[in-house]
Amino acid sequence: MESLLQDVRVILRSLKNSPGFAATAILMTAMAIGINTAMFTVVHATMLAPLPYPHADRLTFIWKDLTSAAYQRAPLAPPELVDLRRGASQYEQIGGIQSATATLIDEGRPQSVRIGNITVNFLSVLGVAPVSGRAFTESDGQWRTPWPLIISGELHQSRFGGADVIGRMVRIDAGMGGLQGGQYEIIGVMPVGFDQLLPPDSRVPRHMDGWSPIQYPLENAGRNVSFLSTVGRLAPNATLAGAQAQLEAINRSPQYASSGDRFYAIPLNADVMREARPALIVLQSAAGLVLLVACAI
Repeated sequence: MESLLQDVRVILRSLKNSPGFAATAILMTAMAIGINTAMFTVVHATMLAPLPYPHADRLTFIWKDLTSAAYQRAPLAPPELVDLRRGASQYEQIGGIQSATATLIDEGRPQSVRIGNITVNFLSVLGVAPVSGRAFTESDGQWRTPWPLIISGELHQSRFGGADVIGRMVRIDAGMGGLQGGQYEIIGVMPVGFDQLLPPDSRVPRHMDGWSPIQYPLENAGRNVSFLSTVGRLAPNATLAGAQAQLEAINRSPQYASSGDRFYAIPLNADVMREARPALIVLQSAAGLVLLVACAI
């Protein structure tokens, strides 16, 4: 203890004799700690924290590797999604989404919107549901008008002032993305702050204004048109290795073996951070180096 007190007195005397150096060292150390704290917060939120979905560790993104075209991260055609549902029992659910641009018209006021053209189960694959109204059911995937529509909590507030909109009819003029134009019935409202966190190259934006179900039999669509960004939720006792083994069995089936194309799955959290992870690691390392330099002064 006496030795420690003596060391403290020496340090205090040195700081008193060199106040400028002491202030600089303290300021640099404080800044380095602040930078590291900020970087760790970002890294934790993006790389370490799970995605904001129930049992997010069971979510995977399913890609198609077009070996013939040297394109490894392609979306799926609707019949291919059906084939995966039939042949990959390790998955509890598999759903797909296509991003569409459109114009919402209500009371004569047009507004550009992003609508997710989805399989009826896509939101339930993520484990989310409307906070008012209802989710899509299998019957919503059958052709009928008016088409059912679930809107985002943000659109509910900004466009409709938070009023009761369940059952309200709006018109949507179709833009790009396969969405049908015509009358839509609002059947549900999603929570405020709900985002779709999918890989950047899936071309599905983080925020959507609404969702409407695909209303034709997926197996009857063309196999040469791939547009569905596909997410699968593993069954409670399933593993990614087991699911990939079943995907490989589908790849070896006569229908797909001749083309050389193959399906494969990646944990959704890892795929979402695929492009940003190297940059974040470099920044965190640089912040740690700054702290080391500050401590060495």
